[in-house]
Amino acid sequence: MNINIIGRGNVASQFVKEFNKIPKLKILHWYSRSFKKTLDNNGIERTNNLKELKAADINFLMVSDDVIKKISKKIINKTFTVHSSGIHNLEELNNKGGKGVFYPIQTFSKVKDVEFKNLPICIESDNKDDYLKLKNLIKLLGSKPVLMNSNKRKHLHLSATIVNNFTNHLYANAKDICTENKIPFVFLKNLINETTSKAISFSPKKNQTGPAKRNDIDTINKHLELLENKPFKKVYKTLSESIIKYYEN
Repeated sequence: MNINIIGRGNVASQFVKEFNKIPKLKILHWYSRSFKKTLDNNGIERTNNLKELKAADINFLMVSDDVIKKISKKIINKTFTVHSSGIHNLEELNNKGGKGVFYPIQTFSKVKDVEFKNLPICIESDNKDDYLKLKNLIKLLGSKPVLMNSNKRKHLHLSATIVNNFTNHLYANAKDICTENKIPFVFLKNLINETTSKAISFSPKKNQTGPAKRNDIDTINKHLELLENKPFKKVYKTLSESIIKYYEN
């Protein structure tokens, strides 16, 4: 199967690395406007001109959500093209060929390689043949294809944003508090691992503990005093109020 990759961010870079390990896949072109025309270390032909993309079985459009419409419109080959966004509809692609979605339920960064084995990847296409292409490619990765329409995928993306991006922001603020008070953040490692493990194994609703769950206003107010003059104070208060309301009944 021949493919093209469009983009060079975290998602694209990790998939290029993984695709290149699979003998049955061949990357014809890897596009980024910042590339110079040259081969990368693995012999993949790179280009900074979308018009040079060869016809392939699939174009993978792995770019920021806000430029999907703009860049897809510049794809002139009639290759089946998929975006990797959780929030955008399939119809928001403006390419001339078939349209689809290839949304991995994972966070990607430059500091850690992703484990692709058993990784759920949501797929959608505007015809059966292209759907089968995606399904077969995902199996080559050792990942799990999940057929999901755009409306469901949007809600999944919202949930993913909460459990990943929002949770990580809370970790960052907790670490800042530890650092300011010369407390090793690693002391929270077991707590983080246990909370995550329980969220998967049991009902998160039933797992809730802490002062807000107990409606312990005295402890909450003491925490708010410690956060005086810090922007995070508003977040702490809002989350505490949300937890109290959630468990009122």
